[in-house]
Amino acid sequence: MARIDQLLRYVKDQDGSDLHLAAGLRPHIRKHGQLEEIPNWQAFTDSSLRELLREVASEGQWSHYEQTWDQDLAYAIEGVGRFRVNYFNQENGAGAVFRLIPAKIKTLDELGVPPALGALADLEQGLVLVTGPTGSGKSTTLAAIINRINETSAKHIVTIEDPVEFVHQNKKCTISQREIGANAKSFGSALRAAIRQDAEVILVGEMRDFETISLAISRSSSKIRHCRTSFAKPIPRCSPRSSRVVSNRGCRQWTTACWHWRSPAGSSSRRPCRKRLTSSASKS
Repeated sequence: MARIDQLLRYVKDQDGSDLHLAAGLRPHIRKHGQLEEIPNWQAFTDSSLRELLREVASEGQWSHYEQTWDQDLAYAIEGVGRFRVNYFNQENGAGAVFRLIPAKIKTLDELGVPPALGALADLEQGLVLVTGPTGSGKSTTLAAIINRINETSAKHIVTIEDPVEFVHQNKKCTISQREIGANAKSFGSALRAAIRQDAEVILVGEMRDFETISLAISRSSSKIRHCRTSFAKPIPRCSPRSSRVVSNRGCRQWTTACWHWRSPAGSSSRRPCRKRLTSSASKS
């Protein structure tokens, strides 16, 4: 058992969402939105924290971290859950954040999202963007949409993520989950390959670069894309970058389904917004 497992079990037992580790500090968990120090632990030195983190990374992941000072990965503990992990460097040395991913995928009804979102699972073509700040529930909502498709349709679903977060079991659908670094070189290459894999639904975990955005938009006329973005600003700010890509690629029109989701302690508030944008190319 990796030594860090004790800390991760504490996160689960305390109903926390994240474990924060940093050289020069004691470990902290995020609980109900607030960071709390974990009792009975001393501050990590840079070397002691690196030894702890090294145990749960592969050779390739650790090598990449040492070269770039950043690394995304996933780590699972049986009976506890799966964690999305980011290693980074900070002023005192190494750092890491472990985000607990719920083992059970909640349904759209359990999430309490607007009923209109369920219709996204019935689309035959188009581009769906899920946007919002960090921790707003983008991954959870996407997992619920994919789960609805998995329960109601017989399709081939391909997910492209870095790392794979929610693990889907095949129900009515055949689901292929690909992780960047482990199963694919990049989002762009995996998205291009998905077309040749007879995918009817494609989930792209991040829209990080021009290639990924342009591929998703230009091919959305024939496939459904469930695409997560990482905009931390209010929803209207998500439009300009994407609309520039639309204009450059000559795509005639696209639809975004966006909502701003705030989660104060003990409650959640969601503001749905649907907006259709038409590219300059379609006006000409």
